[in-house]
Amino acid sequence: MTRALRKKTNLTARLVEGFDAVLSPVSEPKEIQALIDGLGVSQEEFARLIKASGPSVSRWVRGTSRPSGRMAEKLGRLKIVLDILETAIEKKDLKHFLGRPHTRLRGHSPSSLLDTDYGLEAVKDLIETAFSGAFT
Repeated sequence: MTRALRKKTNLTARLVEGFDAVLSPVSEPKEIQALIDGLGVSQEEFARLIKASGPSVSRWVRGTSRPSGRMAEKLGRLKIVLDILETAIEKKDLKHFLGRPHTRLRGHSPSSLLDTDYGLEAVKDLIETAFSGAFT
């Protein structure tokens, strides 16, 4: 099996798992830090990506406050997307992929759509299309 085929098979398996993933809100400091580390960004860059303030993210990571219910759900959706993408995209490209507007998302960035389950499904569809070779 070629390396490219193994990578595609791996992504397909992650997509299947991701489609079946149950949303689990993320609010623990270690979980939030793991998202930041998984993206390979600073707390400030992470805050911009998820449309939160830098001081809020800092407080969440230190454990002096927690994200709101809606934000914790958004972070849970981001975790699902990162779990799907972890073998498909190099860490250095994740921030760009999640933060860049895509025509298939009607000009929205994937990270901006993670506020809702519907948005998460649109992002999963984009990932599936992007990595099935349907477009470049």
